[in-house]
Amino acid sequence: MTTTDANTKRGGPLRLVAILILAIGMLVLGLAGGPKVRAWLASSEAASTTDSGTWYISQMHPWIIQPEPGQCPICGMDLTPVDPARFAGEITIDPVIVQNIGVRIAMADRGPIVEALRSAGTVTVAEDRLFDVVPRFGGWVEDVFVDARFDRVEAGDPLFRVTSPEVLIAARDFALVRDGAGADDPALLAAARARLELLGIPAREVERLAAGGEPSDSLAVRAPANGVVWRREVRAGTTLAPRAIAMQIADLSTVWIETQVHERDLGRVVEGGAAEIEIDALPGVTLAATIDRVLPEIDARTRSTRARLVVDNRDGVLRPGMFATVTIPRASDETFVRVPREAVIGTGARKVLFVSLGRGRFEPRDVTPGSIDREGRLAILAGVEEGEPVVVSGQFLLDSESRMREALAKVMRGDLAGDVAPAAPASARAVVTLDDATRNALATALDDYLALQDDLYRNDLEAARPAADRGRASLDAFLSTANAADEHFAHRVAGVAELRTTAAALDGDTLDALRVAFGEVSVALREVLLAVGAPENAGGPWVGMRCGMAEGIRDDGVWLQVGTDARNPYFGDASGMRSCAVDTWGVPPIGGAGEDHSGHDHAGHDHADHASHESGSAEPPPTDAPLESIDATTLAALIDLGDELHRDDLAAARRSAVAALPHVEGHDHGAASLVPLLRSIADATELQAARVPFGRIGLLLRDAARAGKLPSDADLSIHHCGMAPGIIEDGVWLQRGPIPKNPYFGHEHGMAECAIDSWRVTDAGLVEVDE
Repeated sequence: MTTTDANTKRGGPLRLVAILILAIGMLVLGLAGGPKVRAWLASSEAASTTDSGTWYISQMHPWIIQPEPGQCPICGMDLTPVDPARFAGEITIDPVIVQNIGVRIAMADRGPIVEALRSAGTVTVAEDRLFDVVPRFGGWVEDVFVDARFDRVEAGDPLFRVTSPEVLIAARDFALVRDGAGADDPALLAAARARLELLGIPAREVERLAAGGEPSDSLAVRAPANGVVWRREVRAGTTLAPRAIAMQIADLSTVWIETQVHERDLGRVVEGGAAEIEIDALPGVTLAATIDRVLPEIDARTRSTRARLVVDNRDGVLRPGMFATVTIPRASDETFVRVPREAVIGTGARKVLFVSLGRGRFEPRDVTPGSIDREGRLAILAGVEEGEPVVVSGQFLLDSESRMREALAKVMRGDLAGDVAPAAPASARAVVTLDDATRNALATALDDYLALQDDLYRNDLEAARPAADRGRASLDAFLSTANAADEHFAHRVAGVAELRTTAAALDGDTLDALRVAFGEVSVALREVLLAVGAPENAGGPWVGMRCGMAEGIRDDGVWLQVGTDARNPYFGDASGMRSCAVDTWGVPPIGGAGEDHSGHDHAGHDHADHASHESGSAEPPPTDAPLESIDATTLAALIDLGDELHRDDLAAARRSAVAALPHVEGHDHGAASLVPLLRSIADATELQAARVPFGRIGLLLRDAARAGKLPSDADLSIHHCGMAPGIIEDGVWLQRGPIPKNPYFGHEHGMAECAIDSWRVTDAGLVEVDE
């Protein structure tokens, strides 16, 4: 053994003892001085954060941000200082990424807004073109010259022949006067002639008798106008009573079209104004019409009235009973800054668009939108100037980036109480205090409101009608109690007057009528609850929601419910849109701060089912290589892959990806871009981890279809969901058949058929389908 080895053996126990003594000393020192050290560190950190306002970021991994210098825990590079202002306002995105996400630009222009009110109408007979055939004498019918209803006749054509003793007696009396003393007495002759005319005997028959013709008991009744026989009440041999309608002639050269006009649109419908008509029998043809009359009565259940339009129908293409699409245009007298409607995105009360500043830089702008014209252009009252380039595609991704950066900026500034989306007033504290009686009355009214909301969701008309009666009564009781306790309640709380009016009209004989009335009440009740708050409910927090797609409902569908699982009362549980909710917000409790549920959880997505792809395979890097061509086997495998994701069958999707790989690996047919995407799907351990790369496959197939590189004889269609979280461009896919089968939500989800844009695949590219 060497001397060194001996020293090492002797020093081992001594080193261990020294380490134990040092550890005990440090522990004692920490217990004694730890609070002071921690206080010093806290004050130092606060000073560095609040005084200097400097934060540090990793240039390689920009999500690593901290308030003190150091090294990136991932790559080890030194963190660099960053100004919090970098994350607010303008955002900058790599131009390559801008191209990959499909950002399109359009210029804001200036011009008039031609609004278009569209509604369904029904063709009817013009009542002023109906002619009744009513003989003033009785008798019996000898012959009928009209074979059947709807036979066409001309004015003066004989319709039927009548044998009438009454006519014979009047004719004989006239002949006696004519051939007797009346020949020299004009007054007596005129009286006899007047008797014939009062019986409705045609002028030609009277003239025949005046010229010396023999009296006859048989008389032909003739058509009073051109048209078709609309009614036929006589047969040969039947008795004809005096002044009974024997036939009715309808002149269809002019027809009416009756259409419903909602009360809020009455200002856009002017008597004497022009309208346009489209019918299925004449695709692509637009007929001109004139608004003849707007009826004065409003239907209390549907809150609408009828408008009567007059249409020239000399060519006979319009037939009573036909359905027609009525468009009533109305041009504004002034000009506005106009942008495409899709450029503006809604975030509750906020409306935002993005202005392109060039070189990948974009600036979010809060704008005040106005009316939408018939060509899909939106008037902008404030926020954008004429000639500025605005983003019309891909703005949802830009909005997500803008919100994230704004949130980071607020954290850095210590402005944690700020709200990125000020459209969520529900996160504020209720400002009006209620006494116990008013609070109890509100709780009862809200219970009845929830019952009606649930009945509408379940499409239960029998239960919804009495629930509406109870809701109408309990809302009135709440408002009466509140006014009794505080005579200024209606002045201090927004929406009270409107709630009183809409609650009184909460009625309907059909589910559609009840839903319209329920929507009116919901908008007013929302304003009241944001001021006074909502009582606690055992079922969960009160949440406000807006669908955004409920046509005919005020504000496109607002309602209040308990719990965050959207139960859309305007579509019902049997609809694929039963969980549609593009905007959500919290409702404050009475006397307390509300929980903010904003954040626009589109359509009530089940994020437990659609977890982040962080737990599965990583999202493959974007590729710029387009599909130059694709063989039929690979195309069929990709379509099957989408069907399997729609069925939530991960195992089958992985097998399809594995089966497709040999067809794209090592083959020179331009499908190399699919290789990393298919490998990611084959390795996926969760559905969302497979859906993320499949989203990129959808974009590649869409671009190939645009270029006419996909077969057009296979009933192929492209769809865009617009709401798929975590998927590029919010979800694009290729499938067979026209009915959307959304692979990003699955067949059991409420958004199983979500598709806001659809196209047919043709040899020339994509043809948009208007659904």
